[in-house]
This record gives sequence, structure tokens and C-alpha cells, in this order.
Amino acid sequence: MLKKLLIVEDSYVITKIIQVYVSDLFEFICFNNPRQAISWLEEGNRPHLILSDVYMPKMTGIEFLTYVKERAELKSIPFIMLSNDNSTSLKIATLQKGARDFITKPFEPIVFKARLLKALQIN
Repeated sequence: MLKKLLIVEDSYVITKIIQVYVSDLFEFICFNNPRQAISWLEEGNRPHLILSDVYMPKMTGIEFLTYVKERAELKSIPFIMLSNDNSTSLKIATLQKGARDFITKPFEPIVFKARLLKALQIN
């Protein structure tokens, strides 16, 4: 049975690339902004892993990460941040807020897949 991967990414192209890279491992739930993802989570849905871009309209990925990690029923879900911003300060900020990993775009398919699998094994 495939694991559920919640993808919150405002780029349709990136979302599709992710799906191609890991379609053998995951069933996908995709939203182009965190507010839609929050509504889905508030309906009681639970993914096995959350993958979110940092910079999005309406709400940032860091604000979404904070929302997830502040809720007892969600905080154990592994959360990986994505960004084309490779700054050390951003990486540290997301990890301190509870992200399991930070992946810089563009990413190598094999390494990307390995990091998603690693995040699931820890939990």
C-alpha cells in the first residue's frame, strides 16, 4: 500500500516533477497553498509525510510548518521543506521550527527519493 504524501507547492511543474520521481512510493495529495492543506488536515486527513515549499502566496511554508508542529495530532508527521533559497539561515530556521529536512531545488531524483524515505524511517 502506498504512503500518502501531502505536497504543498505553488509551482505546478515542481509538483509534477516530484510525482514522477516518487510515484512508485506515494499516493499524492496536492495543494498550491498552505491554507488549502490546513483545511484538508482539519477534516481529519493524515498524510505519512508533508513536503512544502517555503515561499508561497497567502501563507509561507514556515507558517504552515509552525501550524503543523503546534498541533498535538499533527506534530509527529515528518515535514520536509523545499526551496530554491539555499541560505544557511533559512535552513536553520526551518529545522529549528521542526522540519525533518530541508531540500534545495533543483534536486537530484535519486537523492530526493532517498531523503523522503529516510524521513519516513525515523518516524
